Amino acid sequence: MRYANSLLSPVGDRRCYRKHGDLDCHSQTQYHKLAIVKSESFIQVYKNPSYDIRNQVETSRKQQAIENRERLVPIIKTLILHGQQNIPIRGHRDDGSLLNTNNSPVATEGNFRSLLRFRIDSGDKVLENHLMTAKNNATYIKYIRQNITVLFDKTTDVSHISQLSISIRYIYENTVRENFIGFVDLHKDNYSADALDFDTDNESNTLDLQQSEPTITGEILGSTVVKKLKSVGLDLKLCVGIGCDGCSVNMSTICGAAITIQKSAKNALICPCLNHSLNNNLSRSNKIQSVRNAIGTIQEIIRFFNVSAKRNFILKKHLGYQLTSHCITRWIERHDSVLQFINDLPIILKSLTEISTWYDISTSSKANSLCKTIQDSEFVMCIFSLNDIMCLTRPLSILLQTKNLDLFSATTKIKELREVLSTKRNDANQCFNIIYNNVVEMMSKLGTELKLPRTTKRQTYRNNIEVNPEDSQGYWRISIYIPILDEVIKDFDNRFSSDNMQCFNFNFLMPLNLMKCFKNTEQLNQSIKDIFNQYSELFGESIFSIEQKLKGELNLFENKLKSDTDLTTITSAITFLDKLDCDYFPVFSLFIKILITLPISIATAERSFSSLRLLKT
Repeated sequence: MRYANSLLSPVGDRRCYRKHGDLDCHSQTQYHKLAIVKSESFIQVYKNPSYDIRNQVETSRKQQAIENRERLVPIIKTLILHGQQNIPIRGHRDDGSLLNTNNSPVATEGNFRSLLRFRIDSGDKVLENHLMTAKNNATYIKYIRQNITVLFDKTTDVSHISQLSISIRYIYENTVRENFIGFVDLHKDNYSADALDFDTDNESNTLDLQQSEPTITGEILGSTVVKKLKSVGLDLKLCVGIGCDGCSVNMSTICGAAITIQKSAKNALICPCLNHSLNNNLSRSNKIQSVRNAIGTIQEIIRFFNVSAKRNFILKKHLGYQLTSHCITRWIERHDSVLQFINDLPIILKSLTEISTWYDISTSSKANSLCKTIQDSEFVMCIFSLNDIMCLTRPLSILLQTKNLDLFSATTKIKELREVLSTKRNDANQCFNIIYNNVVEMMSKLGTELKLPRTTKRQTYRNNIEVNPEDSQGYWRISIYIPILDEVIKDFDNRFSSDNMQCFNFNFLMPLNLMKCFKNTEQLNQSIKDIFNQYSELFGESIFSIEQKLKGELNLFENKLKSDTDLTTITSAITFLDKLDCDYFPVFSLFIKILITLPISIATAERSFSSLRLLKT
């Protein structure tokens, strides 16, 4: 024991250990006292789990979550009340504290803030405590005030009612958002008795109402969009773009819907849907008779199988699935339909051949006729030639439907597609050689040969192609492939010309284009003047003042480009905005946001049509 004492204690304390013993001295050590406390705590927690610190933290977290949810209840209920009563939210002034008792609320304060103030005055302590203790950026009573773009399109639902779909596009936290606003019944809102200004006691007016033709004009479409946007509290002064398809009702410069909206949203640019333009460009190939007949045959075969369960059963037995419909409005289906049809052509022929042996006269004769049609050399050559172009346009069609795409990226991809089409046209002989070999292989699978059509001295419905009768490849190249390319390229240059794409003027703000503009001061000044003539009212300052600010920021950015060459490799406006210091370049960054906000297509409005059927259930 003495040996242990000499090892465990200082020499001067040996008398203490001899006097009290080792156990008495050990009980006075700090680690022994700590061990006693831990053991007592363990026993206490074991007998009463509520004392466990993990349970206490979890309980505190749950209580905090409950309190946070209770804070949001009065705010959400107020918003629901606005929606139920169709009350606008915004006002002329929507800033400042709701609990500032020194300053009385302004008369033009928004309805939302006024109702929240009324709840507090009525004794809502939860809301009052929330606004008193929460930080300014966590009150959840502020809403987005950003530049927006309106997207709209019209369709007819299953109840034969004209429905107008309205959506908006904007930037939130450097992310592009496209939100659906709602559907509007065009005839109900514009041709109801309450919507027309007439005297119900006057019989002549009642007669005019009954005899009036419910025509949906561009002015009606435009005024309906404006009315809907105002009803949800959106400021049309912040509208920078109008997205719609290129039909005459929307794009007419006299009474079109876009022009009507532009009268209320003076800062908005009219941006035709690029997907519709591309879709109409592909429709240009239908001007060629053989292509038009081939597309009609594909549609007829798909319809032949889809309208009958027995025929569809035979197709699924051999193929395993249904054919994709050739829909001209669903852009991707149009591409996929031709591609799938070519891939499944031998199996489709096998299914039609089996159906042609049925006892049903109309069905068997129709199937036999379709069998001969799809074995025709002209039909097979047309669909292979058309597919060669659609394989190029399909990726662009998919890209143009994405929400995060901006005009600069879209313009770049459109130019790339145009260059590829030009290359194909210049190298038509080599490109068509691949198509020709594929057609020969397919004709072999169909059990027939690739033949030239019969020729006579006088052709009534097609032109005589002056080629060597033995040059089958030259005949099909000149009669089908090159005409398709020429029609598509010609229409492509017309629809995607710089005059039609006036909103592409913003592309000069991207770093790669700015490098070129800095070398040409006159061109840079003209580009700046063009965008300020369109958006000068957004700033609330004189054009000269804002123009000078932008030029100063561009000069600073020119110096930044020299030191950071990686900026010139950016191909997306969203990526550029992330790398741009918005506090240092406030005016420059605002125009980049406008560039991103301008619409590419109205795919969001088109997608909303898929949910129209839900309105009837």
